[in-house]
Amino acid sequence: MPAALRIKLTSEEDKTLQELSLADNVARRVRMRAIALRLNADGLTVPTIAAHLHIMNIQFEPHYDDGKTWD
Repeated sequence: MPAALRIKLTSEEDKTLQELSLADNVARRVRMRAIALRLNADGLTVPTIAAHLHIMNIQFEPHYDDGKTWD
């Protein structure tokens, strides 16, 4: 099993994601992703986040920009 992926957010990134998760004028999908990212940054695992958000199909494909790796 691969190692769990964790993201680290700056305070500015966290604030932006919080605003997106609370905004009424953005798509539900965007709000859910913002919530999922914040939960991951808080240390929750993918299965726990999926259960919290009531997501049944869990598929994850890491996306790397310009060859950068996830820290």
